Amino acid sequence: KVYLADQYTNSNGKMICQACKEELPFKLPTGKYYFEAVELVPDSPKRYREAYLALCPNHAAAYLYANEQRSSIRELVTAAESNEIEIALGGELTTLYFTQMHLVDSKACLSSEEMEE
Repeated sequence: KVYLADQYTNSNGKMICQACKEELPFKLPTGKYYFEAVELVPDSPKRYREAYLALCPNHAAAYLYANEQRSSIRELVTAAESNEIEIALGGELTTLYFTQMHLVDSKACLSSEEMEE
């Protein structure tokens, strides 16, 4: 979660959801934003800190349970040429935003898994 918080917190100290690009809805008593770190590719054989998404609770649930691209996320991320990939969550078309570093790191994680197969 530290990696994701670093990637999606702006210079004003506001952290955003990668799906809605809005400030996360609330902070914990510790003062840190609450967000859900959701596995980018569900059921990956290996876990990498870079292969997670920082999502608000609503988009985390939609990503896990109403993600029309669930089976093609790996391909969408590895083929991404910009910082956003288009997906449908809960029947609504949206994009997932990645910082440049997170996108590069995610692609590296996914390609290392492919090379091991």
